[in-house]
Amino acid sequence: GGLSREQPPSRPEQIWDNPLLRPAFDNTTGTEVITSTGRVAYLHCRVNHLGNRVVTWLRKRDAHVLTVGLFSYTTDQRFTALHSEGSPDWVLKITSPQTRDSGTYECQVSTEPKISRAFNLSVVESVAKIEGSRDIHMSAGNILNLTCSTTVPADLPSYFYWYHNGEVVQYSGKKDVAVHTMDGWSRLVVVDVGPQHSGNYTCAPENAAP
Repeated sequence: GGLSREQPPSRPEQIWDNPLLRPAFDNTTGTEVITSTGRVAYLHCRVNHLGNRVVTWLRKRDAHVLTVGLFSYTTDQRFTALHSEGSPDWVLKITSPQTRDSGTYECQVSTEPKISRAFNLSVVESVAKIEGSRDIHMSAGNILNLTCSTTVPADLPSYFYWYHNGEVVQYSGKKDVAVHTMDGWSRLVVVDVGPQHSGNYTCAPENAAP
């Protein structure tokens, strides 16, 4: 009979010789993130064919490692890594971001050599603004329209609070007051204005200064 030769054991790292299976970033995720102070920020890093490599998030300005895999390497508990098993997404979650947190963050993969993708985070002060003059004089019987939005268009609050002379406007069930909120703005409408409607009106969006 013929001689049989055993095939040499395959090297585990051979898989990385295939360029189609090497870790690579999915560039469909955005790298420019704008948020307001106090609102949770998410930086989405998507890595295909990660294999047994590790994803590290670091802050570029001081080269400080924030997370390695799902482990935190900072005493600042506002920074955490999110990842679901089997998912290519490795997310850096920043709770209660402040303006000082603005800057570049890197998602790094432990290949040889390492590969990284930069994300730019801009944290700005979001402030409410009511259109028109701050002083309004009206005759009784007219309709008052107050429209409120925020200074950060990308930051759409899910709820607006309206105050009249420091107290929450109770418009539910009232025929003379209505509030319409959608797509990042809110409108307070008072029909048949009377002396009882005089005073100071304040718009306070969720996660924005009033």
